[in-house]
Amino acid sequence: MRRPSLRRLNRPLAVGAVVSLLLVATALAAVPANAVGTCTPALMPDVMPTADMQPGMTGTAWTVVQGTTPVSIDVEILAVEQGVLLPGHAFVLVQLSGPVIDATNGIAEGMSGSPVYINGKLAGALAYGGIGANLAGMTPAEEMVQIFDDPGAASPSQQPPQTVTLSPALRHAAARAEGVPYASAATTASMIPTPLAVSGVSNRAMGRFKRMLKREGLTNVTPYSAPAVNTSQPLSPTPLQPGDSYSAVISTGDITSGGIGTETATCGDLSLAFGHLFNFDGPTSLGLHGANVVTVVPDPLGLFSFKWADITEPHGTIDQDRYTGVRGIDGTYPDVIPITSHVANMDLNTERSGETDLLRPDFLPDYALLHLLNNIDSTFDRVGGGTTTLSWSASGTVDDGQGPVPWSFTRSNMFYDSSDTAFSSVFEMYDFLSQIANFPNAKVTVNDVHQSAQVTQQKLTEEIKKVQWATNQHPTFTSNRVIPTKPGAWIRFQVTLLPAGSTTPNVVTFSRQVPASIRGSGEFVIRGGGESGGIFLVGAPGTADGTSTGAANSTAAAGSSGFQGLLAQLHNRDRHSDLITQIFAPGVDRTTRPGRVAQPQSLVVLSRHSFALSIGGFGPTPSCIPGKPC
Repeated sequence: MRRPSLRRLNRPLAVGAVVSLLLVATALAAVPANAVGTCTPALMPDVMPTADMQPGMTGTAWTVVQGTTPVSIDVEILAVEQGVLLPGHAFVLVQLSGPVIDATNGIAEGMSGSPVYINGKLAGALAYGGIGANLAGMTPAEEMVQIFDDPGAASPSQQPPQTVTLSPALRHAAARAEGVPYASAATTASMIPTPLAVSGVSNRAMGRFKRMLKREGLTNVTPYSAPAVNTSQPLSPTPLQPGDSYSAVISTGDITSGGIGTETATCGDLSLAFGHLFNFDGPTSLGLHGANVVTVVPDPLGLFSFKWADITEPHGTIDQDRYTGVRGIDGTYPDVIPITSHVANMDLNTERSGETDLLRPDFLPDYALLHLLNNIDSTFDRVGGGTTTLSWSASGTVDDGQGPVPWSFTRSNMFYDSSDTAFSSVFEMYDFLSQIANFPNAKVTVNDVHQSAQVTQQKLTEEIKKVQWATNQHPTFTSNRVIPTKPGAWIRFQVTLLPAGSTTPNVVTFSRQVPASIRGSGEFVIRGGGESGGIFLVGAPGTADGTSTGAANSTAAAGSSGFQGLLAQLHNRDRHSDLITQIFAPGVDRTTRPGRVAQPQSLVVLSRHSFALSIGGFGPTPSCIPGKPC
């Protein structure tokens, strides 16, 4: 049996629906055909009105179960009911049969959007399951084709329900079809999960990847491993057709990811697919690709079998993600955010460059982390201890209502970890990118991220072994834990650092002045840049004093010095190769930048030493010792 050709649709006016999301809601209303793409009323598919659908009608669904050629599935309508999903939306219960559905042991993930034709007209798309092995819910075509005309001005504010309660009439119809008592029939139906093809995410990072999906609301997906897609692949000149496999792509390159479904209908250079939401973004910007189905993995329990498919050639842009499906436009690919990395293995003298092109800006911090981790793991060729030196940069624009202004940011740091240097090295960048991308009260655009790393098994560290001090009143260097001094006085320090694997220490001598504003005894800390700060720090993590390794508060930056202030704060954060000095005491501004001491070589500085400051004129404070409150 051949798939029906496209024919002109004399479209009835659709019923507008306003849906509240205590029951959730989006406003859906028919709009006049507009100038989106080359779709015109003459090119619309011939659609069967939902009101004309009756139990007992039979038709054919088309989907791909291997390769790229659609095959047919027999369909029979069992029941039609309005308002089961949301007001203004009909639920059509259908039974599937035939050799294809027998081979797949029921409906499969990836069949979402499979077009159903009855009497030569497009009736709808398979979209719901979990009702029975051979039962499915169909989204009426009459509702889906409204997306062809969607102007795409508004984004939905909340997710609609993805699981719906079946009415008694639908349960009775399902029970009869399954040959089971009414009490044993399914009580709910759910959107068919979307297979999510993923490359470049290792098993140890997959948990983080899944948490990101959940955080971003992309919950009705099933990630699986698949090959990468080349970032420079040209657009295919051959449009996809109804029944073909259809990919909504989030990224290509080292980390390729995208949801797999089926195309439902076309109109000019526009296409519809899935029959339900992907991430319910409303206006969106995803890659439109084809897919090659490797196989369908049957589910022995008869809930959802699974299409194992590889993302293939690009076709254009997916620009709408709505409750009843997604819309694509052939011929133009959306803008991407290139994430590039170059990693050198200093032990083996090998290197690798990689690129991931991201289409979802809200996923940027996570994808930048995963991309870098993937390249370090690949180049380091092991998961283990060592030292990573990382430099990275990002650029874009920021608009606080006065027009976009270019910005750029660079950062370098060293990271040592005895068990997993790769994993330890990526989180600072993630933290900083999160603050930049999510800066409040302004529209921040990130245009690119570039990373450069050198990794080695060597322990490139030095440990603070001894700290001595001297003053005018006590001119001989001593390690006494209490330093008697006064406001404005100078203290000389001599710090002995021992590089790992060496017997020859580095000795650094420097002076620091006690702030004239000090109003009581306190603590003087000398530490490595990756170590914690002083016992007197009670402010939020990541404040501008750099005394915490936690994330800086971008909201606080917004209220004080704006976006450029945030960039300055991040730029001035301690580096792990820094030797840091700080004073914590009454009258000393906690937002004062810590002192940094010049180092003879770049090594990760470990350990911290602290001294109690006994300030003259304020009386001795014997209890002001490290680890004890003053």
